[in-house]
Amino acid sequence: MRLTDFWTSPEWYAYERAVGDEPGTRARLLASATWSTRVLDLSLSEAELWKGVRKSYHSIVNGLEKDHAFAIVRAGDGTVFLRFARDVHRAAAGRVTRAFASWQCQAEWLGRCAECWLAMRRPEPEAIFEPVGFLYAVVTGDTSYYFSAAALEPSVGHALQWHAIKALKAAGVRYYEIGWMNKPDDTDKERAIAFAKAGFGGVDVKLSEVYG
Repeated sequence: MRLTDFWTSPEWYAYERAVGDEPGTRARLLASATWSTRVLDLSLSEAELWKGVRKSYHSIVNGLEKDHAFAIVRAGDGTVFLRFARDVHRAAAGRVTRAFASWQCQAEWLGRCAECWLAMRRPEPEAIFEPVGFLYAVVTGDTSYYFSAAALEPSVGHALQWHAIKALKAAGVRYYEIGWMNKPDDTDKERAIAFAKAGFGGVDVKLSEVYG
């Protein structure tokens, strides 16, 4: 298994510069990392993928899929992404967490090497839908990586993740890397995030084996 080479691309180096890192920082870390990352094989059938999702997530996802005041849509271009995703992220975090230039990088990737889905909520029957979450994934060839997400409602992240899995599979993507698992210096919050990621199935693979 070979995962994405995106981390040595000019696009990623531009992002690293935007957030104040030396280009190549992540690639060097991945090559020497001792921990694992969670990877889904999207060649499995949708039924098999759904079976791998933690049972407690099923009712959450099903409930939102049946909610007529909730919808998930594709953010087709960078303008839409910058207009909505940044505001959701800032509201969820309670502050601005990184430079605007990094968001511009992500906006430029859309349609070329990334996809983004927006979770939308209609607060009242006659109101317009408003963004309450997003999920952003890097996509290169038949591999993909869960890059970032934020949500303003409980459980929205679960629906977005399952939607992304189905959309990536439909697009012919083979592998979906959900993210790092259980680094030695993880905080309680990071361990909780790793537990949530594991709830969508897949297997843990050593980062050094797929990026070394």
